[in-house]
Amino acid sequence: MRHKYSGAGIYLENSVVQQSYSLGSYATVFQAEVFAILMVAQREDVKNCTEERIFICLDSQAALRAISSPRTRSMLIQECGDALDSLTRQKEVGLVWVPGHMEIPGNERADQLARLGSGEPPQGPEPILGISRGSINGALSR
Repeated sequence: MRHKYSGAGIYLENSVVQQSYSLGSYATVFQAEVFAILMVAQREDVKNCTEERIFICLDSQAALRAISSPRTRSMLIQECGDALDSLTRQKEVGLVWVPGHMEIPGNERADQLARLGSGEPPQGPEPILGISRGSINGALSR
């Protein structure tokens, strides 16, 4: 079933945290992936956990490349990079790509949570994350 909204989900394996977010009508899947990483990097329970190493798994190679790139024009990617930089001052952080739709339990749960978020209207005014340049160009070319 296709929802009219985008969603993001985070699942923290060694805690009870399972969170879904409704990102509204304009957010792309790419933006949702970056947003989920940002939410993990900003969590106080992640910053304060006893683990010295933190691995953030994602199934989007495009998001991984964008976050790892030293240059960006996206405020969301910049904010995510800044949050990860801040987290690396306290923890060793690894971003790990995992293949999507391969029944990897943590990734499958995060995808379920994202679908849950996409089924709900957003909690604030739209656009939640801004409108991507690609979405604008696509709308203009129609």
